Order: sequence, then C-alpha cells, then structure tokens
Amino acid sequence: MLVRDPRWARSTIDLRPAILERDRGLCRYCGGAPTVIEIDHVWPVALGGRTTLDNCVSSCPACNRAKGSSTQWVPLALDALPEVGEPLPPMKTRPRKFKTKAQLKRAASSNS
Repeated sequence: MLVRDPRWARSTIDLRPAILERDRGLCRYCGGAPTVIEIDHVWPVALGGRTTLDNCVSSCPACNRAKGSSTQWVPLALDALPEVGEPLPPMKTRPRKFKTKAQLKRAASSNS
C-alpha cells in the first residue's frame, strides 16, 4: 500500500497563497480566470516531483484533469499571462453514483 508523506500536503497548503499571488489567480496552462483554482505539480508527484514553489502552478480544474500525471504540458511563462484572464465557465461535474467509504462512514456517525 502506498503511504503518502503528510509533509507534502501541508507544504502545498503553505505554498498556496504564494502560488496564487505569483500566478495572479490565473490558470498557467490556458490563461483563463477560473472560478475554482487548483494547485498543480508541473513535474507530477507520481513521478517524483516535489512540492516546491518552482514545481507548483495554479490551474483550472479542466486543465488539471486533462494534464493528469503527464509531463508534456508546459505552463505559460509569467510574462505571457494576460493581465486579466477570460472568465472560464465552472467545470461540469456529475454526481457520484455510489458514495465513497468516507461519506458512508460520516453519514453513519452523524445518524448515531
């Protein structure tokens, strides 16, 4: 079983404000201004990428999902980002057909 190092998650949370300020809240892959922004690792953690300011960029959910753990995507340079990005529509999601184990556990504990 793969056990993730909890320090990686904490450092992403710590770096988030600095990443969002540097990238001006825009997606570094498409240049859009998403309503929801995510932090993406340019060199994926799955391939040994570290959580550093140089390896993390802000990303819209659509670009983040499309990129996955690929290393082919190159983020836009900071000077190539527009001053104000085009507003992106919210990513369409569909509800889960089945609940996750965590959701079932939470529902069971709240009913007790």
